[in-house]
Amino acid sequence: MHRIILAILGAFALFVQAPAPALAQETELLGGEDAVLPDARGEVVEVASARRGMPSGPRIISRELDRASEAFQAWRLQPWGDDVISLLGAGEHGHREPYVLEAGRQYVFQVACDSNCDDVDIEVLDAQGRPAQRDTSQTIWPAVSIEPQQSSRYTVRVWLTRCAVDYCYVGLRAYRSAP
Repeated sequence: MHRIILAILGAFALFVQAPAPALAQETELLGGEDAVLPDARGEVVEVASARRGMPSGPRIISRELDRASEAFQAWRLQPWGDDVISLLGAGEHGHREPYVLEAGRQYVFQVACDSNCDDVDIEVLDAQGRPAQRDTSQTIWPAVSIEPQQSSRYTVRVWLTRCAVDYCYVGLRAYRSAP
């Protein structure tokens, strides 16, 4: 095993958008390569990180998204774009991700949350910022479906209603039908 020093979290910023202290507190010890992350006081602590270079939280979220993938592909929807995995705190405004959706295609946006999360919500906002679809049911794996009448820019917003710790990992995956 070799050691990876993520003091500034430069390369890691591609996977999550969170301050370093939250990352050190949230990373689970599931094996993989050793990583060095700062704790809440900025001091370096050693934790085990995931294979593929990301901590276990994002790896778990990717697995949760993969579990739902079979059902969406059975509906002839294909994954579209990259997964977005973030650390979010309950009560925050959440994460917004822009998409350009084509008229006449079906899109599904699915969210997964880590084991510390009790409720995550999702909505699709149209170009004017009005909700086009929303799932605010009390679930940790919500999904919304939309088939726009016009091609336009939309924004998917994901937010936490309840999280047992300061921050929870949340992942967003997009699917779309064939043209």
